[in-house]
Amino acid sequence: MLKKTNAILALISVFLLLTHVVYEIWSYMSFYYNPGMTVLIAYGFVTCVMLHMVISVFIVAYKHDGDALGKYPKKNIRTIIQRASAAGILVLLPFHIKTGDWVTSHFGGTVFFIVLIVLGVLFWAFTFLHVGSSLTRALITLGIIKERKTQKIIDWIVWVISAALFVASVIIVIKTQVILFNMKQV
Repeated sequence: MLKKTNAILALISVFLLLTHVVYEIWSYMSFYYNPGMTVLIAYGFVTCVMLHMVISVFIVAYKHDGDALGKYPKKNIRTIIQRASAAGILVLLPFHIKTGDWVTSHFGGTVFFIVLIVLGVLFWAFTFLHVGSSLTRALITLGIIKERKTQKIIDWIVWVISAALFVASVIIVIKTQVILFNMKQV
């Protein structure tokens, strides 16, 4: 039951993530900023992710799910990618949340701005890597996918969408951040 609850939270998180990413890309492209909408989507997403994370840690730590990861790394590469990308997201999330404020205030100057861009690219890479390696697993846990062939097809679609959103995030968001950083402060 715990794994199914976690799978449902993961799917809701993916939906909210996609909503957040598409909305933010659109916002950056149109130079429209609605902080209320951004916060509503982002905090809904973060709430689901935090619940997902707590349950995931509980499953791993107390149910001993995945104790043999190191023994069979080739067979467990997907799980290793899931966990490593989740750790990367967790470490970089505070930077992601504050980047907009830091960019517009020119906090830390040019060197810090470059660091923020690199951290942003890593954050998006970890995020989409985590989605790509996890989505069909949630569907399998819920019994929605039962065949390996179906999993491979959905995996391929998810990886293509994840790659496209990663590239769009990198290009559009960084381009806009460069414009914002180069604007004079009032």
